[in-house]
Amino acid sequence: MGAQRWCLAAMRGVPLAFLVFSALMAVTKLLLDLWYPYGLDYGEGVVLDGVRATLEGRTLYPPLDETFYAVSIYMPLYVWVCAAVAWLTAPTFLVGRIVSLALTLVCAGLVYALARREGASRWWSAMGAGLFLTSIPVVAWGAYMRVDMMGLAFSLGGLLVLSSGASPLWAGLLFSLAILSKQSMLAALFGASLFLAARRRWRELGLLLLATIVPVAAVCAWQMVATEGWFLFHTVKANGVRYSVSWASRYLGEGLVPHTALAVLALAGWWAAGCPGSPRRPSLLTGYLIGACGAALMVGKVGAVVNYFLDYVAALSILAAIGISRVVGEGEPRSLYREAFVAAALLIHFGAVTRMPDIAEYVETLPAMRRVTSLLAESRGPVLSDDPSVVAGAGQRLVLEPFQATQMDLSGIWSAGPLVARLRQGDFPLIVLRFDPWNLEDRLPDGTWASGRWSDAMAAAVRHAYRVDERWKGSLVLRPRGK
Repeated sequence: MGAQRWCLAAMRGVPLAFLVFSALMAVTKLLLDLWYPYGLDYGEGVVLDGVRATLEGRTLYPPLDETFYAVSIYMPLYVWVCAAVAWLTAPTFLVGRIVSLALTLVCAGLVYALARREGASRWWSAMGAGLFLTSIPVVAWGAYMRVDMMGLAFSLGGLLVLSSGASPLWAGLLFSLAILSKQSMLAALFGASLFLAARRRWRELGLLLLATIVPVAAVCAWQMVATEGWFLFHTVKANGVRYSVSWASRYLGEGLVPHTALAVLALAGWWAAGCPGSPRRPSLLTGYLIGACGAALMVGKVGAVVNYFLDYVAALSILAAIGISRVVGEGEPRSLYREAFVAAALLIHFGAVTRMPDIAEYVETLPAMRRVTSLLAESRGPVLSDDPSVVAGAGQRLVLEPFQATQMDLSGIWSAGPLVARLRQGDFPLIVLRFDPWNLEDRLPDGTWASGRWSDAMAAAVRHAYRVDERWKGSLVLRPRGK
């Protein structure tokens, strides 16, 4: 009996130790993201530029013409919240990252609360929150100045309200705020609607949808009038990038495979829930997981990355916590085999998702980013880069969102002809690129450069009218020939 108790204690203690280690790695990465003074992600520059536009009284969705080529594809709520905080401090990456990190912690709390509401013990609910915080998408995106964590927080909040039995009007309001953060945040709304429809609670379903649709429609109508229709172009038409099976295969592997053990634990919970005396099945969360899988499949949109798995890992973390509670049960006696199964699954999971943050990468890029940012800040006239965070981080107004501009041009939504003509004339005094347009190895098979951010025509125009002025780690500084 003593040896069995020791084994049972080890089966709880070893996964806990791995969770602590994984959490330390995650916290280190998130704190490094907060500390780093320059852009970390392509989209951070678009958001920061939007914050400055809001503080200066400009619209987030201006018309595109022969001199302006930047689109803002997301809904405005996150930018408005960051602008409100920046009004008290300053419009910097740090402001948005603090907002995002705070929302990430809120999400972890909601994961815990949902697991508890659906029958998990306190211990395993806390484990669920830890599984969420150490998952690959959360560690990668939890502190970025991006809209995703706000959308996820409101989505999980709506699920918790519905799970607690409160009025679906409140849940619908939270789902509307999720959509106003990011229009593709529909997984939780789908799960909630499926849950109510399956139980034929039609009145509650109607109230839920009404409370979701009305605020979203009101804000969209307001923005449509304020921007003379350009809001629709930015948030809908400019989002129409092509779907690539090869792109989907690449990121589905990165998002699904490392979290396989969580899926196994969730499935084990469904199996255990069929045993006599087990608590009810978590059907609201089942619907959420189905919606989250649908959202994950959208990673095939060219340019999408692991942020499309945030709903997926949130749903799995909750269901895994519930599943573990179902499998191991409460009280005594504890099954050695079931405890061993859970411990093995958790160890496999932490082994798959734990990453050592590359501190050297942060430090080594500082001199290059300091120099490039200084050059951009001192430049007069519009400047360009294939990375908007470089331009926005230097305090310059963003006149080109290169990925969306390139994709819209390739799909025929918008013509990059005026931009290419200006590039050929050397109209931009300074261009900073994270790729080498003279090196054909940087060209993708689809004829684009820098992961779809720069077209062949744009690269040819740069080669024609510009020269390399400086080379820094990861960056080329280009100036017009003869200047």
